[in-house]
Amino acid sequence: MKCQTWISRLALLAGVSLLCSSLSLRAQDSEDDLFSYAGGGEVEEVQRLLDQGVSPNAADEDGETALMFGVGSAVPEVVKVLLEAGAEVDARDNDGKSALDHAKWYRLVEMAELLEEAAD
Repeated sequence: MKCQTWISRLALLAGVSLLCSSLSLRAQDSEDDLFSYAGGGEVEEVQRLLDQGVSPNAADEDGETALMFGVGSAVPEVVKVLLEAGAEVDARDNDGKSALDHAKWYRLVEMAELLEEAAD
């Protein structure tokens, strides 16, 4: 009887461990989705993920944030949604570049203006 209890507890712990791993992977998928949707200019999808609790300041392995991807989309509404959700304007990627630096590099004047206003 004690052996069955021990096995049941191990199975429960293994299940909890798998659930935690699954949730962690889903969180990563959600961040990756945020980067994709922001870069693709999909305002509604960006808002949906933010509403689900995905951090507007999540960064990929290169240190690029959703705001940086949003700047690249050249869709001002994406940048506005991210800024309203608390995206950090001054966050820097692994190369030391901010979203504003990216906007200036690609000569996205409207994006640069939005970011400069948010930084003030």
